[in-house]
Amino acid sequence: MINAGVKMLMEPTSSPLSSSRKQTLEKAHRPPSVAGPNLCPPQSAVLPLTWDNLRRFDMASLSGLASSKNSGSSTPRSPRSAIAERRQLSTNLIHVHVGRGIPSSIPAGIRELIKRMKDIGRPTPDLTKADKKEIRARVVSIAARYEDNATDALLDLVFAEPCRIDRGAYPPHLGRNRDCKFIRGCVPTRDALGNAKIQAALDRVGAPKTPKPDIAFGYSSSAFSIAQALVNTAHDRIAHISQGILHPFIVLEGKSGATGGTQIEVQNRAARSAAALVHSQRTLHASAHGGDFGSPADTACFSCTTDSTTAYVWIHWCQEEEGEPHYRMKPLLRLFLDNCKAVWKLRQVVDNIFEWGLGERLERVKAVLDRIPEERAEAGGSRKRKR
Repeated sequence: MINAGVKMLMEPTSSPLSSSRKQTLEKAHRPPSVAGPNLCPPQSAVLPLTWDNLRRFDMASLSGLASSKNSGSSTPRSPRSAIAERRQLSTNLIHVHVGRGIPSSIPAGIRELIKRMKDIGRPTPDLTKADKKEIRARVVSIAARYEDNATDALLDLVFAEPCRIDRGAYPPHLGRNRDCKFIRGCVPTRDALGNAKIQAALDRVGAPKTPKPDIAFGYSSSAFSIAQALVNTAHDRIAHISQGILHPFIVLEGKSGATGGTQIEVQNRAARSAAALVHSQRTLHASAHGGDFGSPADTACFSCTTDSTTAYVWIHWCQEEEGEPHYRMKPLLRLFLDNCKAVWKLRQVVDNIFEWGLGERLERVKAVLDRIPEERAEAGGSRKRKR
């Protein structure tokens, strides 16, 4: 038996079909629906490239471009959001200085530390073709990888032989973290001190996000004595600001060219991370010295930021200005990654930072940890005498 709907189609008609008859026939011969993605009907003309037209398509990858709330690693952030974050940091007295030279306003101890880290002590060698090929391969690797896989390439770029870190070339008490989030609330925020305008500005920009540096270097537990380990445990939020390592002294931040990363983004991330490190050391120093935060050089730290074309090495410190702590960062080295000799110098400067961090800086941290029990004993004795 012939289907009724098909039979009607086969019958000749001389009168035009009514609208209701057309709908009936179209419904009868509509193909069955198939489970799958919602596809738009084919268009006979090219549609204007507008958000209204793009929303007609089920493209999840484009939704991140329309909203800054999507912060996935594969979606590039807009320059506007990075500039807004820079403004947020500045409002909270975390400043990024990108100018050249060493202004006289920088503390003398920080100026001296900059000179020491930049002093390579030996001339730049004549790089062989193999050396240049290796450096260029590292740079291309960072530019081509997505964010989640760029960390290893960043490590390979900064260190001529990354494997030496794991093979004992550095002291065994070096600790390293990768993509590990800092303790929540570790980034210093500004105190409005009852000023309504400052409070309104702080409320408007919000608090900085918790840092999660690509790589952080600090110390392992083997670097400290049993007594020092007990003090570290008592000050866990300071010592273990980055879980798994103790008292970090340098962070590495990188962005892949494949995701549209920029220097301003990695600089913002380094500013947050390093400000948290400086703040933690100031707090530790104050616990050991009756509220004295120490000199800016006593609590300084470093960072390295890279994108697909440039690299910076930064020094971070805090100095009191008009009764408020200002956290500042200043580049001690900047370079283009296509300059192989400059990359060699970058590696030497970072090597100097490691020598400082595993030598002078580690001894200073140990001295502070040794001082804290004495400070507590002295404070306890003074309270007893007052009674």
